[in-house]
Amino acid sequence: MKIQKMKVIKVTKTEFELENGQVFEHPVELDEIPSIDDFQEIYNEWAEKFIEMFGGDDGKTDNNQ
Repeated sequence: MKIQKMKVIKVTKTEFELENGQVFEHPVELDEIPSIDDFQEIYNEWAEKFIEMFGGDDGKTDNNQ
């Protein structure tokens, strides 16, 4: 699976949705619903970490695989 940053289009206390229609549940229910912009910043930080660890669209990883 190739990891890529996507636009967050919906956030609730229990899940968030990306522009491609994928819906992901939060590990724990949120006390407050963040704005989409605030959640996008958090999502981008985590997506970048996963891309660094597992590779992005180009298939490259940080361990030269």
